[in-house]
Amino acid sequence: MRGFPALEKSQSHRVRRWDALVLGGALPGLIASIALARRGCRVLMLEDSRTARSYAGLREPFHLCGAGAEGILGAALRGLGLPLIDQRRFRTTPEPLQVVTPEARIRLDAAAGAAAELARWGLASAELAQTLMESLETAARLEREALLGPEIVQTGRRRAFGWARGRATDPKSQRGVPEALERAAPPVQQLCAALLGALGNHGAAEASSEARARLLGSALETAVRVVGEEDGLRGMLQRRAEGLHVDRRLIEGPLRLVSVAGQPGLDSPVSEEVWTGRALVLNASRSALQDAFEGELPHFLQADPGRDRRQLAHFRAPQERLPEGMGDRLVVLHPASLASGDSKWVRVRVFPGTRGMSEIVASTDAAADVDRSELLDNSVRALLPFCHDWLEAQPLPRTSWDSDLWLPETKSNAGWPRVGALRVSNRPSVYSLERGSLAALGSEGDLLLGWRGGDAIAAALS
Repeated sequence: MRGFPALEKSQSHRVRRWDALVLGGALPGLIASIALARRGCRVLMLEDSRTARSYAGLREPFHLCGAGAEGILGAALRGLGLPLIDQRRFRTTPEPLQVVTPEARIRLDAAAGAAAELARWGLASAELAQTLMESLETAARLEREALLGPEIVQTGRRRAFGWARGRATDPKSQRGVPEALERAAPPVQQLCAALLGALGNHGAAEASSEARARLLGSALETAVRVVGEEDGLRGMLQRRAEGLHVDRRLIEGPLRLVSVAGQPGLDSPVSEEVWTGRALVLNASRSALQDAFEGELPHFLQADPGRDRRQLAHFRAPQERLPEGMGDRLVVLHPASLASGDSKWVRVRVFPGTRGMSEIVASTDAAADVDRSELLDNSVRALLPFCHDWLEAQPLPRTSWDSDLWLPETKSNAGWPRVGALRVSNRPSVYSLERGSLAALGSEGDLLLGWRGGDAIAAALS
């Protein structure tokens, strides 16, 4: 196959074999590794050492909810077999998600609380606000139930293993964003647009109404955080993977795709081994992977690079200097964006640090060739008016192929409730966990992509 040259017999590399090679340490692949290992597969997960050793908060999900019996997070944790003691480490966050504008600080605390906030800040009348938030809460619940249904994964042999190509919803049901919310006044529309951007993992293209309903509604659900774990959800999952004997290796340098006895393999110039498996699982966007491989690329990697990328900034500040009641998750709307209507936003996450310090991670989305560092810096400083002299910018990792910062576009005929197949090549067998199909669902999309995708790949290998 083009891009998969056979390993030359003259090469003295030692060939190591697994059932599945997972390339990249982003959340979907980490979860898929656990799902594969639980089904008896021998798994090797390869990560870029610079990304893997960076500050854990840079890759931690911005918003987590639904750790209980009916939530997507809770279902995924049980499906991955996390011990009950770990599941109990998810606790309600002390402050709800906040949206900050020059004139308002809106706390999204369940439907009733969010409605009261909209009325309090003059964004809608009390009656209309209550109607909008209650209808959104109902729409989000319907999407959650559909996402947890069995029809989301297609494992029949007449189609590629992975996500069902059909529409996984009843066309007669009232799904999607409520009509009243779609027709709401401009201030409410700007609030919704900022939330969709901050909570989603997709590029500029507009997601389906069903995906937007789930994402907006998730902001009204009780947020949770991991207590007693310095490295959060990812650290908890990494320890679960280690317990299932997932082999995790940190590497540097370019990679070369090879074929060994008809199976996909990876050859690194810094290693004397060639890693091969019955399946190769790509856990990074094609935009990032195009720069990772030497030699001619296979057809499924020869795609137009994504246009949008998540940009980060990392700061450290004394905990005592943070404003009281600020909360640990904020979406900040830039003043100029309110006048222009483009809802330019920055999301800010605060993590507890050591020795009385707090770690502050700010991010926003923009075209890959646009620098938003000044916007990130100004937004954080505006939130911390008494902290400027103590605010310390921290270095960022030099990420390469192992990056989940590239944001796939959600095309009009793709994305929830229409989702694409996981398999991108039959010979050799290659799967892709690229976020495109579920990116508009944010962190819940990552959870589902890894959990259900890992189960589907394991079924194909059995």
